[in-house]
Amino acid sequence: MDSPMYSAVSTQSTWGNPFGILTHTVRYVIDIYNLIFSLTVIVFEGREEWIEKAAFLLNYQEMLADKAKFLAEVLGRGLFYIFLATLWLSSSDLTSIMGMVQIGLSGYMAFIGVLHIFMHFGVMPHEVVQKVRGAQRGGYSLVGGGGPETAAGFESS
Repeated sequence: MDSPMYSAVSTQSTWGNPFGILTHTVRYVIDIYNLIFSLTVIVFEGREEWIEKAAFLLNYQEMLADKAKFLAEVLGRGLFYIFLATLWLSSSDLTSIMGMVQIGLSGYMAFIGVLHIFMHFGVMPHEVVQKVRGAQRGGYSLVGGGGPETAAGFESS
């Protein structure tokens, strides 16, 4: 979840010059997409305890699961992460340190997307994913009672 958080925060750098929208309109539109999609990833991947504390986030997450069903499946989510990584790359700048950081985080996000795609095709054992998620939650219990799952607990197709 670090990459989407960085992207959501870093888009504000474009907004420092309000008149820049006249000369860099496409950049502003891409930054809006980056912000919305990054916040969507944060909400969808966020810990349940955090999301439950804010009803509007829970409603948004449920709306995403209903209207953007591809996010509730590991293949769709993997492809979405790769798309998001390419969107970040499109606004990266090789001449700055922040641009280099953005390229690194884009690669990280693409890698996470590829892992999701592998998981869809059974290449990545679900038991490993369950143990990692269990460790992140403070124990090694199975998430959702076993079977193929996504990060948000929805079954894959």
